[in-house]
Amino acid sequence: MLHSDRLQRVMVWLLGAGAALAAASVLSRAWFEFSSGALDGDALIFQTVGRGILNGKLPYADLFESKPPGIFLLHALSLALFGHQFLVKSIQAVALLLLPILIVLPVLGAMKRLSGFEQRMMGLASVLFACLLTLYTADQAGLGLTESYAAFLTLLFLNVAVLWKQSSWKKIAALGCIMLLTVGIREPFLLVLLAGMLLLHTEDDGLLRHFLRISFVRPAAVACVIGIVMLTALGYLGPFFTVYLPHMIGFHIHQYDTPILLRSLEVWRVAQNIGRFSWPLAVSVLMLWIMALVHSARSHGTSRILQWVAATVCVLIAIAIGGDFYGHHFVAAVPLYAALWWVGVRDGGMQSYRTASAVLACLLITASVSTVKISYAAETKHWREREREFTYVALVLDDVMDRCKLDHYLQFVTRGGGPYAYAHHSPDGPLFVHYTRFMSALPRYTRAFNESLQAVPLVLMDNLENPDLKEIIKVFLRPNFTTDSPACAGEHFVQPLPYYILFRVQN
Repeated sequence: MLHSDRLQRVMVWLLGAGAALAAASVLSRAWFEFSSGALDGDALIFQTVGRGILNGKLPYADLFESKPPGIFLLHALSLALFGHQFLVKSIQAVALLLLPILIVLPVLGAMKRLSGFEQRMMGLASVLFACLLTLYTADQAGLGLTESYAAFLTLLFLNVAVLWKQSSWKKIAALGCIMLLTVGIREPFLLVLLAGMLLLHTEDDGLLRHFLRISFVRPAAVACVIGIVMLTALGYLGPFFTVYLPHMIGFHIHQYDTPILLRSLEVWRVAQNIGRFSWPLAVSVLMLWIMALVHSARSHGTSRILQWVAATVCVLIAIAIGGDFYGHHFVAAVPLYAALWWVGVRDGGMQSYRTASAVLACLLITASVSTVKISYAAETKHWREREREFTYVALVLDDVMDRCKLDHYLQFVTRGGGPYAYAHHSPDGPLFVHYTRFMSALPRYTRAFNESLQAVPLVLMDNLENPDLKEIIKVFLRPNFTTDSPACAGEHFVQPLPYYILFRVQN
């Protein structure tokens, strides 16, 4: 007995140390996001659309990007209020700080029935697991990527659904507003919301269809009504339904040879992705899935297995809809992992399989050690050097356009570059970032690009022999554009190396 008590105390201390390490890492990451203002290459594209909104351009019709309007409006608001990405990054930092709380909150009530020792063990393990999921989210979808915001909003939705016990129109309205924000940031998370509801349903909530009607269908109706009203008020309704949705449904989902349902079954990609961050965490998630499923099936029968499978497939489809299986697409599964933990604690699965739970705790402790990161000094320095370069090039570009009274330009900057995100003038679109595969999605994209190339007075490039440009475009640019500046640019004009501003040759 003494040996067992000593072992239990050691486990509590190890879990506490792991939770402290992971929490410190979360604080460090949130501070990095807030203080550095660092943005991923995709987030620079979102910021460009946000600037375009302030310049009177319509998302999708004038500047196209394959995201719903929420992230563009957030960038536009941040630029309008602060002149840069302060609001965008502040919200992301706050979301990362609140994410562990949202993951832990639903298990607190279920822990009350446990003994004192079990409460300490489960509480520390829950905090550790929550912090690890947050670190994984930040690692894959930090730097302004949309999935970190959507994961936070999804978990907020699930918390409200679980903790707000009484069904009322106030609850439905609250869920509808959160759903609108979630889908307005990243649409595939609608499937994740549904998956969470399927996992968290119990017989105490009544029939499944009644539960879903109250906790999903009616909130979705509220979200649709408010969303359409807002799109209409902003003037985005037409472009959203005539440009964006046809592109996403007609091209984006079907751009690969493998059907979306088959792509969603490539489960090994999920394991590889989370394993690259932490293999102990990847194994923990797999164990958690199996433990919760087996215990729930034993307690509630085969109906729970069907719910489990349906929820898992929904999340896998949400990941596959992203298209490219980039790291941030896999963050759609984070709310599912959290819901698995809640169900494991709520239904007693954690307590029923003590050996497996002990192994799970050891894996989480190992993961906390292998993923700890306190200093982001190198990343901050690297970003500030890049941002300084982007800002300088943007200033030169804006100055030349203002001096020469020009109002549009084309940019041929390799994707991931960002001067166009800091310029006050907006590039020509709709495809202002030249995704070669998107160009063939609609004839209007090719037509608009050709018309712009024939008439645009100025081109921004990061490489005079840009390897991403087709040879036919290079052949057109060479005789029609020059690096020699016109008189209106000023006698002190200097090319903003390593970028180049090309001026149309005047005949």
